[in-house]
This record gives sequence, structure tokens and C-alpha cells, in this order.
Amino acid sequence: MKNDQLFAEFPELITERLHLLEYKPDYIGDVYKILSDERVSRFETRDPFTNIEQAKRYVQVREFITREKSEGIIWAISTNEQNEIIGDIGYYPHHLHNAEIGFKLRYDFWNKGIMTEAIQAVTQYFFFQTETKRIEATTRPNNKAARRVLEKNGFVMEGIMRECEHHKDESFDLVMYSLLKREYAP
Repeated sequence: MKNDQLFAEFPELITERLHLLEYKPDYIGDVYKILSDERVSRFETRDPFTNIEQAKRYVQVREFITREKSEGIIWAISTNEQNEIIGDIGYYPHHLHNAEIGFKLRYDFWNKGIMTEAIQAVTQYFFFQTETKRIEATTRPNNKAARRVLEKNGFVMEGIMRECEHHKDESFDLVMYSLLKREYAP
């Protein structure tokens, strides 16, 4: 499948413990629970959510990016046992062969291998179902949890992009990671 065909049908992914789903308005309450937590939002370029309208807008934007604009695929993450959204993971193609991923997870699910499993599912899907040859991810240097999960998934640190991200009156460095298809071992 070519990357320009990604959006004809939304690819739900199922792993041993997870179900990666298309965003729906039903998820607004779960999104608010995730992004109103400062521990989750502290490495984002947005403040923690303070009202449900912010979560509603967040869900609408994810639906728009995936369905209407076809600029990426953003999955809502649910466990197979629960009927609630606990995070998300997005894939944003830069062009036919390169893409970027980004992710977030509700705090009470940290350190349980959930995001490692989600990244594995997304990586496998794109390396074997599309022409993707390189997947990138960036995070702030002090986001040790994100760095650890990327490294567990075989991503290699390439360097620091100095003062690359901006929020309010602050600038932040970002660490660039990448994973190449030719180096990928599922």
C-alpha cells in the first residue's frame, strides 16, 4: 500500500493488550482525564486542560487531521479489557518514505509496557503495509520516559535540535530519534 492510500479505510490495530481505534466524539471525557493531568501535559506545547471544551476541540482536530485533511493517522489507545481511551499515538508522513510519530498516555498506565506495545504495532504496520522507510520521533531531553520507550523500540538518538520547540515565552531543545526499516527487527 502506498502512503497516499492510507486514509481510504482507517486501520484499526489490535495487539495482545491494546486496541488502537479511530477518534470519536465519545472519547471527549477520556481525553479530558488524560490531558488535564499536569504529569502528562508537562512535555507538551499546551497547558493542562482546564475544561471539557478543550478536550472536545482536541478530538475534533484529531478527526479532522485523519479523516478530512488526510495529513496523518491518529489512533486513540484503549486496552482490550476496558472501554475507555487511555492515550493516543499518531503517524504523520513527511513524504512517501519518511514519517514522524508522537504519543501520550494517561499517567496511571505509565511503566506498564503499554506505549512500547502501541509503538511496536504502529511501526510494524507502517514498515510492512506502506512504503515507509524511516520513522522519526522527537522529545525533550528531560522526558526520560519517552526516551526510554523509543530506545526500547529500537529508535536511535541522532542529536539535539536546539531551541526547536516553543511554548509561551520559553524555547526548548528536542532530541531527535529515528528508526530505519532496514534496521527494524520485530
